[in-house]
Formats: sequence, C-alpha cells, structure tokens
Amino acid sequence: MAIKNLQDLLILHRYLIKGEVQEAAAPYYAAYLASKFGVVVNAPLLLCEDNVRAIADLFCREVPDSFYANPQDTSFYSEQELCIEQLISYLKIEMCGVESEDPAVFARLPVFDKVLPTYVQGEEKVIRTFYIIDREEAEHYVSKLFEGYCSYTRPWSTSERGEVIFCIDNGYFYGQNIACKDNIIFLLKTYGSEEFAKMLDYKDVVKISLSILEVRKQLTIDEKTRALLALAVKNARPCVLSKKQSKYFNQLIKKTGADIPLTDNSDSPYAIAKKLVADGDVVGAAKFLATQGSLLLRSLFWLLSRAESDEEVDEILSLLKIGKPIVGMQVLYMLTGYTDALRRFVFYKKGIKIMHEESEEESEKRRSRVELSVRKKVEAAVISEIKRYYASRPSLGRIYVSDSFRKVGVPINTAVCGNGLDVLPPGSRLPISGDYLRAFCYWNGVHDMDLSVVFYDGDTMTINLSWSTYSFKPFGDSALTSGDARDKDGAEYIDFRIKELLEKGWKYGVVFVNAFGGMFNEGEVFCGYQNKDDLKTKAWAPDNIAMKMSVKGEGRQFAAFALDLQRREVVVLNTLIGMHGHVVDNDSVYAFKPYLTPDVLDAFNMYTLLSSRGDLVDDPADADIVFDPDYVGKDGQKIVRPWDVPLLVSFVN
Repeated sequence: MAIKNLQDLLILHRYLIKGEVQEAAAPYYAAYLASKFGVVVNAPLLLCEDNVRAIADLFCREVPDSFYANPQDTSFYSEQELCIEQLISYLKIEMCGVESEDPAVFARLPVFDKVLPTYVQGEEKVIRTFYIIDREEAEHYVSKLFEGYCSYTRPWSTSERGEVIFCIDNGYFYGQNIACKDNIIFLLKTYGSEEFAKMLDYKDVVKISLSILEVRKQLTIDEKTRALLALAVKNARPCVLSKKQSKYFNQLIKKTGADIPLTDNSDSPYAIAKKLVADGDVVGAAKFLATQGSLLLRSLFWLLSRAESDEEVDEILSLLKIGKPIVGMQVLYMLTGYTDALRRFVFYKKGIKIMHEESEEESEKRRSRVELSVRKKVEAAVISEIKRYYASRPSLGRIYVSDSFRKVGVPINTAVCGNGLDVLPPGSRLPISGDYLRAFCYWNGVHDMDLSVVFYDGDTMTINLSWSTYSFKPFGDSALTSGDARDKDGAEYIDFRIKELLEKGWKYGVVFVNAFGGMFNEGEVFCGYQNKDDLKTKAWAPDNIAMKMSVKGEGRQFAAFALDLQRREVVVLNTLIGMHGHVVDNDSVYAFKPYLTPDVLDAFNMYTLLSSRGDLVDDPADADIVFDPDYVGKDGQKIVRPWDVPLLVSFVN
C-alpha cells in the first residue's frame, strides 16, 4: 500500500495514532472493529474515526464483488461441466473484449443448474491487538524503524522503498550510515545528493553506471546521466578493483571529466589468492583472504574443495572470523540446499531471485564440491562463529524472547517483495489451525493475475492447481480453486483440505501469483491466506485473515508462501522470482527447497540470535526489551514484534 502519512506506515506494525477522541462513539468503534475485523485495541476508549478508517483500509481495500462467491461450489460440478463452463466463459470474454470494464464479463458462468447450499459465517475469527500511541511515541517508533532500514544489508523491496522515501522526505534522515550499497545507489539516483555519493566507493560507481547504461562497447551518456555519474566519480572512495572494473572506471573518469587519477587493479585480493592456490598454497590463500574482511567466508567452498588433507581443512576453518553475520547465515542456507548432482541454484539480481539449472558443461568445470564430513565441519564452525560474533556485541541488557521467535526466520532474503498484515521474515513458520486453509489473491487496476499452487511430494513429483488445470480437478475435492478471473479488478482463491492431501502423498504446496496480463509494478495486488474452521463460509471474511501482503516489484512471478502439510505450518516466502513466464512453472518449487526443510530454522533462528545479545529473563515484566507478539509493555520497556522486520534487521546486523 502507498505510504501517504504517518498512520499508513504505523498501521503495518499494528500501531494507531491517538486522534480526536469522541467519548460517546469510542465504545461503538471498539465493538465494530472486534466484530468486523477481529481487532481489539489496548485502549478502546481512545479510538477515533480515523483509526477505524485506517483499519478498514488495511483489511478490505477495494475487495472486488466477485470475491464473495465460494470455490467449494465447484465440488458440485463434474470435470466435463467445469471444462465446458470454462470454455464458454473464455468465449464470452473474447467476444466482449479483455479490456472490458464490466466485472461480470470475467465471471465463471454456471451453465448447469445445480442446487447449492446456503453459506453461513463460521467461527474462524483471528483476534489481533493494535496499540494506540500518541504523536511523540509514533515519531520515536518511526525513527527507530528508519534506522532499521538503514542497517539493511540487502536491497529494499519496492514497498520498503516507499517507506524509506516517506521517512527521508519527512525529516527522519540526518546522515545515518546506510549499510547496503544498492540502497545508497537507489537514494543517489532518487535525490542526486552529494551526501549519498560520498557513501560509495569506486566499485559502486561501476555498478551504478552499468545499471543505468548497461554494458556497451561505446560508453555514450546524456547530460543528466553524465552529471549524476560525475557526482559519484568525484565523491566516491578509492578501493581495489578487478581488471575489468578498473578499465571501465577509467572510461567513466574520462567521460565525466572528473579531476581524479586513473586506477589499476595491481592489488586485487582475488588475483593474489588465485595465484597462491595455483602454486599449491591453499592455506596461504586462506590466510591472506582472512585479512580481507568477509572474502574468506565468501571463498570458503572454493578453498575447501582444493584442500588436500583434513589438517588443511581444519586450519582453513580455524581462520574463520565473522565480520558480517549475514554472510555466515547465507553459508548455512547454502549448506541446506547443497547437492553433488546437477544443481538448481539461485542468485539475486536487482533484488529479484533468479533461478538457474546447471548444465553438464558447467558441472564439469565446477570444482567446488566438498564431502559431507567437511560440510558438517563448516556448519559447526559457522554457527560457532555467528554466536561468538553476537556474544561480543554490546549487550541489549535484560531481554525476554518469546518461544514464538524460534519459528521466526533471520531476515537475510534479498528478494523480499511486499509488506502488509503480519508479514514475517522469509522462512518463518506459522501454525495452521484446523484442517482447512484458504489462499486468496485480489487485485485492482491491472488485468488478469493468476493464483496457483504447486504440490510437491518431497522427492521429484510436482503437480500444479491453476487456471489451466482446475477444471480437471487433479486433487479431487481436496484442493479446489475458484477458477480464472481475468478482469482488472478481480480475485481468485484456493481451498485446501490438509488431511486429505497428506493421504494422497503430498507433503508440501507452494502458492504462487503470476502476472499474466500485467506486471507487479502496476495497480495493486494483494495475497495471503485464511485459516478456516470449515469451508461452508463465504470466500472473503476479513476477520479471519492470517496473513496478507501487498505484491510490488518488477516481475511476473511471486512466491507467496508454502504449506508444510506434515507439520501443519505455513512457511513465509514473500519472494519475487526473476522469470519472464506468464504462467506457473512447476520447477519453481525447487528454488525454495531449503525453506521447506525445517532444519533451516533448527540451525539458526531469531530466538537463537537474540538469546546471544543480552541477559535472558523468564518474566517479560523484568526485561528492558521484550520480543513477543502480544505482550503489552510497561513505561520504558521496548517491545519488538515478529513482523517488525526493520527492527529485527537492526539486531541482526
């Protein structure tokens, strides 16, 4: 959602700003919020009309009329009937035009006369507490939130950038250090300020020029771009460059007319390390890289695969020192998905997860395989170093950490997409109450989003339920979808019967949204899930939303969340995928296999991390900082919720 004012930002973190109180109306406002949305507030007599409107916008922003049908209607239709109805519906759309303004054009046409049940409201309400704070408390909270954003070591998502811009434009930036160079580059391009240019080094300037100009044989730039690059070149700090980077940076010096010396790459640390490895001195290369910040950790598998004995392996691991804990956690993530076979692996480009399947030729060239016994040593060494790093940080004092944080992932994902209602860091797990769950997606101002799920048996088998397969009922009545909605203000949803899906042999399901008729940077797209006590209720019930996120970014495929059917848990993914396909791809599920394995959280989670940062107490009333989703604090206490991702990041970094 767009951030227009302070309340828009705060409500995403369950805070409401105290306004002009109408004492007679406040109790009615409280009753309305509780019955309509399952929302209670810590001080109901302080509720005002603006608070009610803000809650209503958060839960029910322009939900299309088509959302009030129920996909369980499809259980009363045969496969042939659904297929005929789908074909007739598509023919109707083609005749009326895919740009039609009439939502009825895109609805599924019930050609066959069926007697359907009357749906009633269920008992699946979710109760959430929102906290009313005054303007001064709000300003302080947003200030801390912005400092958390500054500490990110990954690029901000599109929605996070909106929050950051709001904070800067409203005076919350006063020279704080910004940890991620991609974020500095974004701010430099947005504001053209010397202040941000001074935070960059020569490598960053090469990066920003390539992002603007792309790689060209002739470096030609217009005057506006030349002025921006000249600002960056003149103010950036010198650093070690590769041969290619050095050559490119020298072109920038000449093209921008900056009065600084030309560069070379004579002291590149990778060049020195490669020479040592080529001479057979792997340990010497490790010792050298250990003096270069996090380069040893980043080169660990390359070095270990070339070690010739257990003694060399142990000596290399003894050199590990965690300077950037996020890099260590990324190593643990890599270990979870490690394979000696042809790899499906991911990397990040412009904050989007890119999937790549290794070819036979690439496999032949790869020499970074390490044995299982070595991987176990790496895992133990990295976890030990991460804990040592946090134990050496300044103490947070007396802290209370709720057990729920054992299920909260460490926010290291570089492809996070959206914010919203109770959106936890990727990898976090939430319990599924009951045996029924409903995934939903609705959109405004962009044509034809598609909601789908890819089921996975934990081995090799994958099958999807989407607009292209729904009429064939590949899972019988155990998983049903509402069908295809193609208009620009539409909605789709899928219902799951967990016990039945398990009995059919499925262990996981990954829920995707695909932008068939547009992109995620157009209009507004929302998705999430609802726990349902039964499936005899209407599709949209705002008081039982378990999680809802806004999908924003430059892409066409979004992984919303996964279902661990055996553990009855939802795994938050919230990740844009760098694919150009307009429809779901079954192989996309493999990019998230490490998240599907609960060992990721067993190895390291926010509880483990935070427990190393202070003196644990058993009673939250005795703590200076409380990490808990529900605790209402005393004066002077700092409370951090699992969905306060920017604050969590500030403790991670």
